[in-house]
Amino acid sequence: MATWAVYGSPGRDEGELGATVPAEGVSSGRAFLVELLVTFLLVLVVIAVATDDRAEGSVAPVAVGFALAAGIFVAGPLTGGAVNPARAFGPDLLAGELAPLWLYLLAPTLGGILAAVLYDRFLGDGEPPE
Repeated sequence: MATWAVYGSPGRDEGELGATVPAEGVSSGRAFLVELLVTFLLVLVVIAVATDDRAEGSVAPVAVGFALAAGIFVAGPLTGGAVNPARAFGPDLLAGELAPLWLYLLAPTLGGILAAVLYDRFLGDGEPPE
């Protein structure tokens, strides 16, 4: 069954089926940078508090949740705040918004890789606090 048959015309035309697209007036370069930075910070926080033995385990959910919320608050008005390639892929595919899809697949992937490399090379070897 076709998507527009399930959600009707308003779901496809007005709601865009949850598709993540840059806001009007936001260039692809700026949207790419915003998505890359927000994902970079989120992955850096996840690595620092959820996987590192030096961090207090009970703070991890709060820190990750706050980082995600802050990232979405910052990126949401500009890019839709996908922060996750899987979050953007499905809705964009269903809505037929394939033009900006490269941005939402590539920028978060690069941001996550950069955060992992930074943490591994520079921050992971630090001494735990006393």
